Amino acid sequence: MDGETKLSDWPDDWWQQLSACEALADWFGRHLVGLYFSVKTQDGQRQGVYTGFILFYEENLLWITAGHVIDEISDLLSSSEVNIETMHWLDGVEISGAESIPVHHRDLDMFSGT
Repeated sequence: MDGETKLSDWPDDWWQQLSACEALADWFGRHLVGLYFSVKTQDGQRQGVYTGFILFYEENLLWITAGHVIDEISDLLSSSEVNIETMHWLDGVEISGAESIPVHHRDLDMFSGT
């Protein structure tokens, strides 16, 4: 499958083909920005990455992700039972030493439609 064919020319199961999955993963992967958390709770240490994409809108740089992700991040940031050890933006750049950007300002402006 190439980008020059019309969607109507593709087979009905195009989304099940490995080549389509690889092409979409490659294309979307270049636009993802992850937010990495390492936290400590009474149950132990936990880490994870939440993904989204960057949008520049009316002089504002926005990170767009799912509402439930915003809710979970908000819960982490506001919980007195969670000690946030590190937060980093992960943009996938392949420059040694520039793999991530530390998040120092943790009072993030967030909105969730949920």
